[in-house]
This record gives sequence, C-alpha cells and structure tokens, in this order.
Amino acid sequence: MDSMQAIIDEAFQTRVLTHRQQRHLDVLLMRQQYSSTELQGLRQLRQALAEGHVVSGSDSLVLMSEST
Repeated sequence: MDSMQAIIDEAFQTRVLTHRQQRHLDVLLMRQQYSSTELQGLRQLRQALAEGHVVSGSDSLVLMSEST
C-alpha cells in the first residue's frame, strides 16, 4: 500500500491523479493514516487540481480524447 506522500509525489510528477490513487487517498483519510506533512501535501494537491496544474483520472481521459 502506497503512502499518501508517495501518491502525492507521483501525481505532481505525472500531473495526473488517477481514480485508483483518489480512492487510495480516501481510504488513508478514513483510516486516519497520514502525518501532518502529508495532510499539507494533500492540500497542495487539491489546490493544484483546482488550478488545473494536475488533472484527475477522468479529466485526463477527456483531455486525451480532445487531443486526438
């Protein structure tokens, strides 16, 4: 099971947050398995999603289909 920080880092690196990663983050949040640093990273990821710097898995599929 990936840590919250590993998922956040991967999302920023690829600029895509997959549906699987979103569900994994939800599980970690529900189980309260995160540090305060990871929670801050999650806030930054949410901001990046809101600003369009990172897209969610469903959004990335739409963008890919528009570019073909």
